[in-house]
Amino acid sequence: MKKFFFLLASGMLLGSSVAQAQYKAEANTWSVEMNYSPGGADNGRFDLQKYGARVRYHMSNNLALRFNVGIGTSSDISTTYFKDSNDKEYESDAKVFVNKFSFMPGLEYHFDKFERVSPFIGGELGFIAGNTGNKTDNTRNDNYTVEKTPFFGFGINFVTGFDVYVCKGLYLGAELGLGYEYNSTGRKNTEVSNGNSVENEDGNSASSSHDFGFNVNPSIRIGWNF
Repeated sequence: MKKFFFLLASGMLLGSSVAQAQYKAEANTWSVEMNYSPGGADNGRFDLQKYGARVRYHMSNNLALRFNVGIGTSSDISTTYFKDSNDKEYESDAKVFVNKFSFMPGLEYHFDKFERVSPFIGGELGFIAGNTGNKTDNTRNDNYTVEKTPFFGFGINFVTGFDVYVCKGLYLGAELGLGYEYNSTGRKNTEVSNGNSVENEDGNSASSSHDFGFNVNPSIRIGWNF
């Protein structure tokens, strides 16, 4: 009878392990996930949690390397129409743009106690660089003005979070972190063209900031393990 209960208990534990393997990431597998966050970069401000797609490499059932890489550009253009003394219509365009690149490597430790939920702790480094600016030109002549302000940021973040596996391979997740961030904004460069010549001038001010504290990532994260 004791052997029966021992075998029954062993079978239940084995079945539980198999059930976990059917849903959660296993050793030597990859995960790719997309993250939607309201907000994110604002005039070059750096946030460790809100950039790019994430790739994970699961070295074992518990350890995973994570990499966030983001390359992006965005712009808004407004057009004003005007007429000259001969009643000929022209356009004047004003463009505001942001260009950025980010890279964030990290390491996670996953707890395998639950069948569909994978809580984890970990840490990551973060780097971002790019520029913000604006450009104005018109269709009447070759005159234009371009202003660019570079920015750079780095930080370190300690994170805890969880993934909930909806089915085998497919999961949703969220994170909470404690980290340090440094942000730097460089001198603005202004380029002015009057059609015959181009002049460049650098601004006389720059800024930087430091932040340390908790950060909540109000995001919807969806991923696929393969």
